[in-house]
Amino acid sequence: MEVMTTDIESILRSAAKDGASDVYLFPGRGDYQVRVRTPNGVSAPRRVQPADAQKWINYLKYQAGMNLSEHRRVQQGALWYAASERFLRLSAAGDYRDRESMVIRLIAPIPEVTPETRPVLTDLAQRVRGRGLLTVCGPTGSGKTTLLYQLARELAADGGVVMTI
Repeated sequence: MEVMTTDIESILRSAAKDGASDVYLFPGRGDYQVRVRTPNGVSAPRRVQPADAQKWINYLKYQAGMNLSEHRRVQQGALWYAASERFLRLSAAGDYRDRESMVIRLIAPIPEVTPETRPVLTDLAQRVRGRGLLTVCGPTGSGKTTLLYQLARELAADGGVVMTI
């Protein structure tokens, strides 16, 4: 178990250091591919044995309180992972061969609102207060999560109720 957690910690710590947004564990032909999405793009795959990849997936699912016996249906979970000093948002799903994939989103600490972004955040907060619903889209790494966390913090500070789905 020690080697397994060391491998996971090493991958996640390195990903966080490189400013990665995601770590992917995908089944390939006879192995699993570990890829990391950084601001410079997606890394070349690191290949690992299927048994090792499944141990990593199960370990992370356990840490996030996900169902370990379910390998086909989509599951989502989240946890604070001290090794990478990040919150992790996990998504797992299986394929028709009962091989499980996992995407690990590394959520960096949410920065304080800057003078440049304050007007945008104020405008969005007014719109949400009036309508109550906000949908955001954009490419990976464009700041959607950061914006939504900053907006939620702003609304909650005013005594508002913030509910996510």
